[in-house]
Amino acid sequence: MDREVILTEEGYRKLTDEIEHLSTTKRLEVAARIKEAREFGDISENSEYDDAKNEQAMLEARIAALEDKLRSAREPGRQGPARAQEGREDHDPRAARSAPVPNRQHSGGALTQTDPGSSEAGLDRLISERRAKATALRAAGIDPFPARFAKREAIAEVRAEHEAVAAGEEGTRVVRVAGRLAARRGQGKVAFLDVDDRDARIQIWVSRERVGDEAMERVLDTDLGDLIGIAGPVMRTRRGELSVAADEVMMLAKSLRPPPDKHSGLKDPETRYRQRYLDLIASDETRRLFVARAKTITGVRRFLDSRGFIEVETPCLQPIYGGAAARPFVTHHNVLDRDLYLRIATE
Repeated sequence: MDREVILTEEGYRKLTDEIEHLSTTKRLEVAARIKEAREFGDISENSEYDDAKNEQAMLEARIAALEDKLRSAREPGRQGPARAQEGREDHDPRAARSAPVPNRQHSGGALTQTDPGSSEAGLDRLISERRAKATALRAAGIDPFPARFAKREAIAEVRAEHEAVAAGEEGTRVVRVAGRLAARRGQGKVAFLDVDDRDARIQIWVSRERVGDEAMERVLDTDLGDLIGIAGPVMRTRRGELSVAADEVMMLAKSLRPPPDKHSGLKDPETRYRQRYLDLIASDETRRLFVARAKTITGVRRFLDSRGFIEVETPCLQPIYGGAAARPFVTHHNVLDRDLYLRIATE
């Protein structure tokens, strides 16, 4: 059952303002990006066009879902849908159906529910669709979360090895790469996928003639964020893009939630710090910092170990707090029936 949305007059005004922005300015911006991307020519290998179309689909899904919330909204103390504020009795409620209810943080506290990021209803719909695809894979006898993908090669190493491949040529050695689906272009007989592993990205060329009708339909049914494995020789397209010509495409992990938007990224600080895995997916800079930190710690550890130092574990919880002048974190140990303090210094 949908939760009821209660609006004050101020909240209603802010919602309609946001509706107008999304249904006019935002739609025009996305349409302009699609038009600009089309000018590059062949859209089958045009990642900008694919990204713009994905953004348009997400925008329209959000609009459609939040229109339902707006229609069910009511004013405090009033039964039924919210009415226009004073001086707007001629307001046509159908005009408010052209865009979504705004994010909770922009609504001035007018909503009685929290609506994080995008539409909750729209997000639920996307999750339901992805779960249905995972169920369909199982029904077809395909595990959407297989245990292993043997003999995987790093994409960076594959690219380095095949840099000399000329346009239109195809290598003889079959490589096996895996990564997260970052973009998908093309329909029908040919599709182009962009796959990222932790270090690099490579394009995957999938032909219906090469993989067969059934496998091609599964490729076209993949979603951004899915982890997939690919086997096939390396080739270079007529445009000079190094690609893997897929002989086999295997689902390694079906993504049940949509990834963060590629262009706007993950902006909410609380989400970034509480769900670090999302930040690592959305931000190359965050991923580089994590890798640099891990390598720095490994380097220090290797340096000290080579000089005879021994690494020991020290307690995280101590009976007496010490180190620096920070305010200690206090917790109670139920079994020992005593207060303990989180260590401040690590010596």
